[in-house]
Order: sequence, then structure tokens, then C-alpha cells
Amino acid sequence: MAVDSVENIMRNVNYGWLVRYTHAVGASIFFAAIYLHIAISLYSKSIILWVLQSPERTSMVFRDIIFIVMMATVFMRYITLEINGLFGN
Repeated sequence: MAVDSVENIMRNVNYGWLVRYTHAVGASIFFAAIYLHIAISLYSKSIILWVLQSPERTSMVFRDIIFIVMMATVFMRYITLEINGLFGN
């Protein structure tokens, strides 16, 4: 169903191919920006000393770890679908 929809957009909508590829590139840029933002915020300060100063910060770090794992999972699924060609032709 989703593959048929993508195929319809690619073939029957004016500049549908451009919309699809712009969306794919935009999603990749979004992931890169999120990872860069997280990396800068984590590595710009001494994370261990910062975390040990209060329990609230410990929960913030665990929240960030869960977020990173979630982003990695979603990104790997996106890559897997793209490699297998499940987004249409």
C-alpha cells in the first residue's frame, strides 16, 4: 500500500521524484543535525563530573542515552528499508 502510494507520487505527480528525493535527503540531514547537536552537548563539558553533581542530571543523561538509542534504531530501520528498495522504485 505505501509502496503503491510512493510509486504513484513518483510517476503521476508533477516533480514527484523531486519531492521524494528531497524528503530523503532532508531526513538524512535532520538525523545528522540531531546527532551533531547531541555530540556537541555531550562532549563540550566534562560529562562525568557534571553528572555526579546531582541526581537530576543523572536522569537527564539516561534520558539522552535512551533518545540516542531510539534515534539509532529509527535510522537503522530507515537505512534497511532504503537498501532493500522497499520505498519503491
